Amino acid sequence: MGNVIVIFQRVFPFLVFILLQLAAFYIISRYNDYHHSKMISRSNYLAANINEKVANLTSFINMPLQNEALAMENAKLRQELYMTSARLNAKIDDSILGLYPFQLPNSARVVHGKIVSNTVSQLRNFLIVNKGSKDGIKKDMSVISGKGPVGVVIDVSENFCSIMSILNKDNNVSVRNKSTLNIGQLRWKGGDIMVAELEEIPKHIKLKKGEIIETSGYSSYYPAGLPVGVVEEYSEDSKSNFANIKVRLYNDFTNLRYVYLIENIERPEIRKLEDTIAKFQKNSN
Repeated sequence: MGNVIVIFQRVFPFLVFILLQLAAFYIISRYNDYHHSKMISRSNYLAANINEKVANLTSFINMPLQNEALAMENAKLRQELYMTSARLNAKIDDSILGLYPFQLPNSARVVHGKIVSNTVSQLRNFLIVNKGSKDGIKKDMSVISGKGPVGVVIDVSENFCSIMSILNKDNNVSVRNKSTLNIGQLRWKGGDIMVAELEEIPKHIKLKKGEIIETSGYSSYYPAGLPVGVVEEYSEDSKSNFANIKVRLYNDFTNLRYVYLIENIERPEIRKLEDTIAKFQKNSN
């Protein structure tokens, strides 16, 4: 008990000093307009700083949820973009042919996903994305990013799907030169993961360095007009009727995080006709 009294006696003067200081601040701020406004200003500044710190911390904690929401919104916007482009193209074609304009059906469905596994050092590279059958993912759905084609879904489990990357020597993409609309096949044959080869372009088509290459739409996988890359090197082969063309890809597969999976609802019907044609060609040979 004696120790408590001794401690109280020691701190009592300091407590009285603090109380007097607080009383002085109150009187000054309460009865002096200048100091009153300064105190309010300082208090607001302090409160704003604290609120900013709390908001930044909350935003950092909620960042994964915000990224997920943005990816979902982007998927919806992309689906609307593809539908609008398809309808616009249909109207343009109809006006040229002199037919009545019509609306294309909603033939595409877009789902966003996050990459959980990705290889780039093999001749046959694959990705795994955190979307599966429970999300409506199916085999043969095309996969893109904001910078162009990524690959095609080849297998699906309940929660995940595996994708054959375009950085796979067994994969190819139907593309065209944006300015001339000449069609070719884009293939990656190993080596530099940022460079692929554009095949089946005749030598009389002179492509210049920097010309844009995009998807052709001559495939049931990718919509037309998706950016793929730019011509980096052009040369002619004396032993062939086709040019040797290297394309620098827009997509850097080493830092891909999010992708969009596209289902072409009309693809099964198109694929059936393609299989029939392939069978007919095989029998003819």
